[in-house]
Amino acid sequence: MAAYQAVNEKFAEAALQELEGQPDPLVLVQDYHFALLPSLIKEKRPDARIALFWHIPWPNPESFGICPWRKDLLVGMLGADLLGFHIQYHCNHFLDTVDQVLESRIDRERFNINRQGHTTWVKPFPISIAPGAYSAPPSSPKRAGRTRQSS
Repeated sequence: MAAYQAVNEKFAEAALQELEGQPDPLVLVQDYHFALLPSLIKEKRPDARIALFWHIPWPNPESFGICPWRKDLLVGMLGADLLGFHIQYHCNHFLDTVDQVLESRIDRERFNINRQGHTTWVKPFPISIAPGAYSAPPSSPKRAGRTRQSS
């Protein structure tokens, strides 16, 4: 965990340098490499709006419970204002995990977590072609290009 924390701190320093002089900055953090980054940035720049997108499935609380750094990771992630997962199922697992590991207030109707006065919204953001976007495969590569462009 020491090396992971050091890397996150180094990236936080770099991000904070980039944010100097920027009013109300917006920061997008990508994936499990930087779970600690949202809280590290928020600590120094509470005015920053931070989103974290988690690209891998979030496990159920029992599976995540074996992680010895579970509290550190969750606290880091909850520094974000918006936390995105691919599907609602992973959002639900995250809410359940936080509910079991940290003292916080979870609003399951609005899908947010309030911890120590800070609210993190937890939302699904599917990143693929919507089911049913194409009713049948295109008849030719030329036709496929026109279909995609006309959408």
